Amino acid sequence: NGQRLADEGVMLSQSYSTCALCSPSRAGCVTGRYPHQNGVQGLTGERSGGFAFHPGERHAAKLFTAANYETVLCGFEHEASHWETLGFQQSICGSGTWHNGGGDLRTYAQDISQWLAARDRQRPFFMQMGCGETHHPWLNQGVTPDQSLGITVPPYLKDIPEVRAEMAELQGSVRRLDEEMGRIVDAFDQGAGPETIFVCTTD
Repeated sequence: NGQRLADEGVMLSQSYSTCALCSPSRAGCVTGRYPHQNGVQGLTGERSGGFAFHPGERHAAKLFTAANYETVLCGFEHEASHWETLGFQQSICGSGTWHNGGGDLRTYAQDISQWLAARDRQRPFFMQMGCGETHHPWLNQGVTPDQSLGITVPPYLKDIPEVRAEMAELQGSVRRLDEEMGRIVDAFDQGAGPETIFVCTTD
């Protein structure tokens, strides 16, 4: 499972988000700049907040493309209205339109394996992967609530049945994410070289 990332890698236990909202937080991760600097200070896209990168802002995909890396988006992004504008050359595990939404994390490992097998192994690659497993509403993704290790209610929430039900749904979502992340790491182990760097973060 995904525990391998913590066991075999470096875990940053005192990291922080540049913003408490997903698009600005993601935009900070992929540009290395604060939301007020890169322009994404709220939700991006015409259908939500309408925020967008300032002209000339460089997403990591643009930087890697300029360095002759093969760049691919796996799953969705939420830094721009259209993923193509970010510098990615292709997309997998999604609709291929707008944010490349609609993918299912349970197919990522297989799709990544196929992509790795078909690519030019002489060329380095950059892949950005997005999933919504721990994004409410969990049940829209067919998540099974998990109470196998008990229920943890954060101290800032009321310990009532409705909250406990939500926590069980969140824990089921985390369990799925953990299981599928393990399969994805296995796919990279088998299809990419040992010099591949795998970074897992959250918005």
